[in-house]
Amino acid sequence: MTQRRHRVLIAEDNMTNSLIVRKMLEPENLELILVENGRLAVESYERQPPDIVLMDMSMPVMDGLQAAREIRRIEARDGLPRVPMVALTANAFSDDRDACIEAGLDDFLTKPISKPDLTERIRAHLSSAQEAISTKAL
Repeated sequence: MTQRRHRVLIAEDNMTNSLIVRKMLEPENLELILVENGRLAVESYERQPPDIVLMDMSMPVMDGLQAAREIRRIEARDGLPRVPMVALTANAFSDDRDACIEAGLDDFLTKPISKPDLTERIRAHLSSAQEAISTKAL
């Protein structure tokens, strides 16, 4: 029996940044879903919730903070498990980190992102999410 690939929703409006993240993650045997704004991230989440979300903070149509709040609202409304969400941002100030946490994001990576940091965070959050699901199943 083969293990299902984890679904990673990547919300990033900058084509270069999107390509870089995709290239970093392609060797990791993940299913990558790429969208270019927060509204599309929410719509993708509603169609099929991913295992983790990588959310750029500065996007057109709907920014990452608004999209994160909307995803958390949908989870609460529908009784869905909390999907890990990691902010991707060029802003490294503590106010930015606080705003991300307040909006419901779980973690924070500052651009430029390194592959080791990105893959380690994804593994850690997927592992924690799986443990939470297993604990609830008991």
